[in-house]
Amino acid sequence: HSGRSNEETATEERIRFIRISDLILSKNPWSFIPVLANTFQSMVFRYQDMAERVLEESTLVDTIILRPGDLTDEDRDTDITHLQVCESGNLPYPAVVGREDVAALA
Repeated sequence: HSGRSNEETATEERIRFIRISDLILSKNPWSFIPVLANTFQSMVFRYQDMAERVLEESTLVDTIILRPGDLTDEDRDTDITHLQVCESGNLPYPAVVGREDVAALA
């Protein structure tokens, strides 16, 4: 026995996982936009939500979920713009973010 508690051992053995998801998953699934999106995209957001729930409930994986807005290839002018980060996902539209900024957060 190494002298470590089971809780310490379990914490060390957990896998760290960063999932880059979609901002729409922070919205109520029965509001207009998610229902419309699921109608035209074969329930893709429903399955993304299910995958996130499995990861969040896992005892083997520590999960961080990033839900960026619309991705762009344009570089952000750091002199005049800032990133907005919100745990609830309630960001004003348009929520546009560069791929480089998302990669830096991940």
